Amino acid sequence: MNSNTVLISRQKLYDIIKSSGCETTDDKFNLLKIEIEKRVKNCEKNDLKKKLSYFKSEYKSRWEKAHRVEERFIIENKNWLNASIKFVSLNEQNNRGRPEVAFEMSSERNKRKKTQEMRNNTSVNVLSHATQMSLRASGQVEAAKLLKEITTSTPTRANKYRKVFKQSEAPKKLSGEDALAVIVDAKLSRHQYNIIRMSALDKFPSYKVVQESKNQCYSKPEDIQVISTHAEVSLQALLDHTVQRLFLVQEPVIVLLQENESDKFILYSKWGFDGSSGHSSYKQAFCSTESSDSAVFITSIVPFRLVNGDKIIWQNPRLASTRYCRPIKIEFIKESTDTSIAEKEKVQSQINKLINSTVTFDKKSFIVTHNLILGMVDGKICNALTDTTSTLRCFLCGTISKQFNLIDEMVKREVKTDNLSFGISVLHGWIRFFECLLHLSYKLPLKKWQARGDVEKKIVLENKLRIQKEFKEKLGLLVDKPKPGFGNSNDGNTARRFFQNSEISAEITKLDLTEEAQESRNKDFKRYREHTSRKCCREKTNLDILNLFLLSSDPVISSKRKLFKKKTQSMPTEALALLKSPDVQVSHQYAKDSDDDDNDENDVDNGDDDDDDEDNDNEMIMMMTMTMTSFKFKI
Repeated sequence: MNSNTVLISRQKLYDIIKSSGCETTDDKFNLLKIEIEKRVKNCEKNDLKKKLSYFKSEYKSRWEKAHRVEERFIIENKNWLNASIKFVSLNEQNNRGRPEVAFEMSSERNKRKKTQEMRNNTSVNVLSHATQMSLRASGQVEAAKLLKEITTSTPTRANKYRKVFKQSEAPKKLSGEDALAVIVDAKLSRHQYNIIRMSALDKFPSYKVVQESKNQCYSKPEDIQVISTHAEVSLQALLDHTVQRLFLVQEPVIVLLQENESDKFILYSKWGFDGSSGHSSYKQAFCSTESSDSAVFITSIVPFRLVNGDKIIWQNPRLASTRYCRPIKIEFIKESTDTSIAEKEKVQSQINKLINSTVTFDKKSFIVTHNLILGMVDGKICNALTDTTSTLRCFLCGTISKQFNLIDEMVKREVKTDNLSFGISVLHGWIRFFECLLHLSYKLPLKKWQARGDVEKKIVLENKLRIQKEFKEKLGLLVDKPKPGFGNSNDGNTARRFFQNSEISAEITKLDLTEEAQESRNKDFKRYREHTSRKCCREKTNLDILNLFLLSSDPVISSKRKLFKKKTQSMPTEALALLKSPDVQVSHQYAKDSDDDDNDENDVDNGDDDDDDEDNDNEMIMMMTMTMTSFKFKI
């Protein structure tokens, strides 16, 4: 008798087991044996018994490893199921004696016996070369090239190839921190993450692993104070935790530091505070009847550079992003002058008491000194902290808007150098420029700032309604439309589209023509509070929001999040001309309007709507003057 082989894929064998209807594994495999004998005529009994036993053992092991879940079993064993098993079929002939077994079906021991004479009489190089030629002749050119590299290269080349192959075989599962970065970027809930994970179990870790990474992002419970009106983390503890996480991010850089390098580092950070209103009111009790959750006041800090001597160890890639905007305090209170001054003094007292952070890393201690700059402030905060009561006045030199055109006087004006510590605020820059041009266009028929009398007010109103209608029809923009409870429709996106479509905007208005991380945190607060915080009591709601702020701003997690390409645009030549230092030679007297004789300070709080518009417009002019040189464009 001679023999041939019949190939049956493991997937077909699994399908037979699955559709057998038997309860026990033994019954399933007895039925499988019968089905194989039907498919393989004159099946060699010993060969069938041996291979079926091996398949049964391997199947049970893989089934248990998949926790008896069919979907998981199929996903994890896709390659194994696609492979085939060779069963020997005997053909009856008159030949006597033991049947000849094909070389590929022989055991490892028989293969060694059959090739022993060849191996004894032929060198390795000859065997390798002959194998290469046989592979090429059969069309397996890449296999021939691989065999040549392994046998003719360095002795360690084969070991390297095996390591790489093993690594490529096993799918690489995301770490808890990588998975957490995906959750933060995609704004996934726990339920959403688990749904995605079920489609790629070999890629995403369990949520328990993610939770362990989450806990590493939070400050210690004893460093956090939470009550119904606010949630706060100690500044010292927050900076210590931030430094620890930054050192983990920059581990490769820290390890490369020379032994003679200084172990003293400096972490530069900016901090500030901002208020927002229009938040939802929850059915939760406050500890004070005077408190309200319609307004929130958030104090934050953003680390932007870690240096060692003259070497930059870490640099914040997105200074105006919420990625590294860490929360100090979240308080349900309306922003006011008193609130801003009190918060500034409280944080400053913590800054004065700061001590250096000590980090033990790679069996070596490092000392980190902190340098904090109050730089995340808008014009309202600057006015409050510098005791500038009028919005018409510049908090740096005390000049009112009507004096800006008196160049001779302006260049001689004394600047309050202490107030320069706040820097030049570019917060809401796009919006302020946009609104300034918008209000100019409203009053363009009058060619003066104030509309006095019913006739002039009617002209301005009609022009305003025309402009609003045309922006809606031509650009789909809602301009100067009030929002219930807070602000209006003049947001950053509206302002950007206004300038991007400059020709249409100029046609409508008849004019020739960054937001900070602190401000963006207000949007995160609304989303976290509404969708991802517990609502059983205010303390737990506030704690969840604070923890989500700490999580989304954690240096390790933020460093793993994908950085999207920045949107850049070229600056118009007309705008570039404005940035050049002018050669001012004033030889004429600027004319003043007869209305300018009114008392400026009294104009601020007289309650007249037109005067309020003028205050806003003059504040915009001051903002334009201060921020023109601070905008960054790709030139």
